[in-house]
Amino acid sequence: MQSFDYIVVGSGTSGSVLATRLALNSKSSVLLIEAGGRPKGIWFKIPLGIGKILHNKRYIWKFFTKKSKNLDGRNIYLPQGKILGGSSTINGLVFFRGIAQKFDEISKSGCKGWSYKEVLPYFKKFENFEKNRIERGQGGPVNITEVSPKDILSEAFKNACLKIGIKFNKDYNSFLSEGVSYLQLNTKRGKRVNIFDVYHKLVKRKRNFNLFYDTVVKKIVLEGKKAVGVEVIKNNHQMKIFANKEVIISCGAIQTPKLLELSGIGNPKILEKNSIPVLHKLNGVGENLIDHYTIRLSYKSKKIITLNDLLAKRIKAIKMIFQYLFFRNGLLSTPSATIQAIFKSEKKLEYPDLKIQLVHLTEKGRFGIAYDSQTDIFSGFSLSCYQLFPRSKGSTHISSNDVNKETIIDPNYLDDDDDMNKILKAIKIARKISLQSPLKELIVEETKPGLNLNQKDELTKFIKNYGQTSYHPIGTCKMGNCEESVVDSDLKVKGLDNLRIVDASILPFHVSANTHAQCLMIAEKAADLVLSTKKY
Repeated sequence: MQSFDYIVVGSGTSGSVLATRLALNSKSSVLLIEAGGRPKGIWFKIPLGIGKILHNKRYIWKFFTKKSKNLDGRNIYLPQGKILGGSSTINGLVFFRGIAQKFDEISKSGCKGWSYKEVLPYFKKFENFEKNRIERGQGGPVNITEVSPKDILSEAFKNACLKIGIKFNKDYNSFLSEGVSYLQLNTKRGKRVNIFDVYHKLVKRKRNFNLFYDTVVKKIVLEGKKAVGVEVIKNNHQMKIFANKEVIISCGAIQTPKLLELSGIGNPKILEKNSIPVLHKLNGVGENLIDHYTIRLSYKSKKIITLNDLLAKRIKAIKMIFQYLFFRNGLLSTPSATIQAIFKSEKKLEYPDLKIQLVHLTEKGRFGIAYDSQTDIFSGFSLSCYQLFPRSKGSTHISSNDVNKETIIDPNYLDDDDDMNKILKAIKIARKISLQSPLKELIVEETKPGLNLNQKDELTKFIKNYGQTSYHPIGTCKMGNCEESVVDSDLKVKGLDNLRIVDASILPFHVSANTHAQCLMIAEKAADLVLSTKKY
């Protein structure tokens, strides 16, 4: 029988941070458990290597959503990281804290301590931003780099945005996010920042930090209304590991509700349907699933300046590779995207709600470099469009009492008409940008959907048939005071002792275009919440 003071389940972005901080800032013993293994190979270091990883079931939870009537019967590939570092090893690397006012909305909804002013110190705590700016952190474990150098296509996009009144913003991670900005990435000298690696360096010599990987957690062990440990499978052996203080779940918006339900925590109807005894009724588990749905407009380029050329043009490919090897910059040091525009769909809004992002490639079929996709043979780029704060909500629930069975994932994309209308608005603005100099001088034609498709019903069908996830699922164990909330403001699971959730599932709604930065902040704040608990 093994026991530790704290057991953290999941070594993704949040779990790696939390386990490290607990071990660093206390004498308590900490165990971090991960179902996957260690990353191996060069593709985990090169930002553009994401395309080589997202097919590999050794490192990926290969999830698919259920087929959706809102997407004309399509399902969507929604991979998650199954590896030390979790999805920080496979994500798009874009660093975006979020819209300041959205954090204030979380606080006003009843989540005390989560306003922008209150979470800002936790962002600054982990940041090491390479440019010295007032609201940014320096010296933290997570390196943040602005895309460099500025290429012809990105500069053309920036200047086209300026032409239509979208102002330049030198730092969208300051209090004001609106404007056109070069992306900030979780990279260092052109290499991906794996969150497990950078935090593990801080504790690898501490004897109170323990790590089990290739270890699957089957369920949380409860005694009455108290979490006392976890049941795991390691080296084909099943065993229980006990927690003297707390069990903390950091498995993400898909896997965290799954583990709760397998443990008998959730909606009784779901549990009983899957022959699981109801140990704690909590109807919100697995509900409120929200994800960003995005569509890309594709353009054929007059110049050989995009990532399509990496495969089609040998000389161009050699130049890109040499630039990366010798200078650690250029397109290979990016996840294919370089610059974005954040703006309001209507002037009367308090804060921006739409995003257009320049991506240096186009694809033959539906976009989604992660699954069943090939780049076009011509030089081309895309404008990715989506709304920041979708209203459509879905769910994710178990389909069996077997831990190895996949869950039923239904993001319910485009269920709210406002989501479709906002995406249509973003497409209209993207097309307007494409018609401005100097960007229009680089364009041969719009290849997808094509300017011949401009009626609302035609574009609606295009959006339904060609859109994809942005890989930002949240909300399935949301924080708050309402009946559907799962955790309180201290991230404690309601009605249970010694059990917390620390990951993107606690967010009641999106605060940003990307979720990685918030997962880091949540974990940094959670460490203080755990260690300030007077009970211990």
